[in-house]
Amino acid sequence: MKHFSLLLWLLLPGMCGATSVMPKSLTNLVAEADHVVIGKVTVVDMIDDEGHQVTNLSARTGPDLPNTIRLNVTVQTNGVLFTTATQVPQNLTIPLWPAWHHTLEQIKGIEEGQTRIFLLKGSSFGFAYVAGCSRELSERPEIERLLKEIKVQNNAFLETGDPASSQFER
Repeated sequence: MKHFSLLLWLLLPGMCGATSVMPKSLTNLVAEADHVVIGKVTVVDMIDDEGHQVTNLSARTGPDLPNTIRLNVTVQTNGVLFTTATQVPQNLTIPLWPAWHHTLEQIKGIEEGQTRIFLLKGSSFGFAYVAGCSRELSERPEIERLLKEIKVQNNAFLETGDPASSQFER
């Protein structure tokens, strides 16, 4: 139930005028990811817009609020499923999109201690998209299948130079 609630919070952030984004398919999320790693959320913390720690568990994030919730993740041994980097740090700090309406207490209760698959982008190893980039371990076979397909598609593009050889949105 805890995992289902997280999924709802990440994909359907609320019904009463709350912040929302268009969902993306797992295929497109994997295609957009520069890094796919398995890691354990060791600590959830919050910082304000000046980088100071916020410890009030009732502190909120959302549009026009100065706070950002971050997941501190330890990458598992052999937990890098894919990367474009020469090296993936053992410890990552992944900020959640600050426009989501959450309290520090909510996300700490859901995320701390959880092991997940993270779809990340860029040299800062942030989420590849604002929603749907923290996945359940049960999705690993599908994610690995997509990674293999996408690698084949990308190699076809590199060999032919034909953008039509890719079925994935960028």
